[in-house]
Amino acid sequence: MQNIQRLFIPFTHENGGHLSVDHAQIYYEECGNPASQPLLFLHGGLGCLTVCNALLERLPSSLRLVGMDLRGQGRSTLGSDALS
Repeated sequence: MQNIQRLFIPFTHENGGHLSVDHAQIYYEECGNPASQPLLFLHGGLGCLTVCNALLERLPSSLRLVGMDLRGQGRSTLGSDALS
């Protein structure tokens, strides 16, 4: 039986930051090959990027993935205008 090798570096909250958008802080993170073209990864629902790590194990390590948490989810905030 062959050893199964992880193909992709998972999202770990170590290579990310926040962007200010309409008074909210949108969390983003990069993983994979920094020399490759970026591919935007959206998790598409409630939760955060790290819940998608099992899916990332199936992607080739040659990709550069940029992921983001949706507004109000994970490490992103809703912003003060969402409360009014």
